[in-house]
Amino acid sequence: STPVVDNFGRANEGPPMTGWVDVVSGCKVVSNACQGNAAATDNISRFNTTYSNTNFEGFLTLTTKAGSAGYTTKIYGLKGSWATLDGYGVVFTENTGAGNDTVEIARYDAGTATILGPTATQEFAAGDGLGYSKNGSTHTSWYKSGSAAWTAVASTVESTYNNATTQIGIDVFGTGEVVDDFGAGVLGATLNQIERKILRGVLRGVGRGR
Repeated sequence: STPVVDNFGRANEGPPMTGWVDVVSGCKVVSNACQGNAAATDNISRFNTTYSNTNFEGFLTLTTKAGSAGYTTKIYGLKGSWATLDGYGVVFTENTGAGNDTVEIARYDAGTATILGPTATQEFAAGDGLGYSKNGSTHTSWYKSGSAAWTAVASTVESTYNNATTQIGIDVFGTGEVVDDFGAGVLGATLNQIERKILRGVLRGVGRGR
């Protein structure tokens, strides 16, 4: 797994935050964590590092849930400098009631989302982790309960974009949700091995008509 590249442990600032570029409205540092700058809208910031590899991951900790249905937190991996918002990402959506939060993998074409594969139900609590990885044409969403190990939520195969360079960032809807400990980087061997096992299992299931 790649390391945390921003723990937001600094004085209140932004947008933009140090080391980030605002894309839409932007995120800001408040009380050593990260939240959206504007209410009731998308707040998108990209980490200002380019990864010259098609295999990458991004993750964060959801430290505060908004407490309202429809609030989303997203991790994007988009090509180049995000001039056209083309690429992939994972979408966490908060829903009311226990056990109703969802996680989806999406492709973005000029900023328009197409959901890939089924919507997975995964309840999140404050302090849980959300992750996304791209390994070739395999896309995987990840969940971590507190300090437990990462587990795969869903995986799908899609190959529209296989970019030579990628930048990774986040979208925190509104100001109710708060995130922390953002990590990003090129995939390591351990995660690649995990994803290959997941894909083999998916393909075996398809071959058996499941």
